[in-house]
Amino acid sequence: MKDITFVDLEVTLNTCRVVDIGAVRSDRTPFHENSFDNLLLFLHQVPYIGGHNILKHDLSYLKPQFEKAGCRQPKIIDTLYLSSLLFPEKLHHQLSESDRDLLRRLRSDHVPHGTDDERRAQADRIRARRHERGKPQARSELPELE
Repeated sequence: MKDITFVDLEVTLNTCRVVDIGAVRSDRTPFHENSFDNLLLFLHQVPYIGGHNILKHDLSYLKPQFEKAGCRQPKIIDTLYLSSLLFPEKLHHQLSESDRDLLRRLRSDHVPHGTDDERRAQADRIRARRHERGKPQARSELPELE
């Protein structure tokens, strides 16, 4: 699957207002604005969009924007459900404190302009490789924050 764009919306808890939008295409082209109109242009002709918990969170804000603009909504891939398939031994698949710590570390030079979903995907790939090799997830192996 080549043409997937990961999308992440940051929403205020008290007003449920979108305050930031990030996305990255499979060719690593980033998007970071707070404009649904520009996001829809960025997503034009993208067959798939993905995100962690995109079905229950981000899509509730995105779907009305696609409808309002008369745009075709891409097919959805929710990494929350992929996480349960990759890591069935985990009791839940929300981001834990150690996951958030890992994401903070991945925000270093290794992923300069990535969205949270891109960093989550990279973190999932790291965990999957370590799981396959039976290697523990040592924090000392992670890049340090600047």
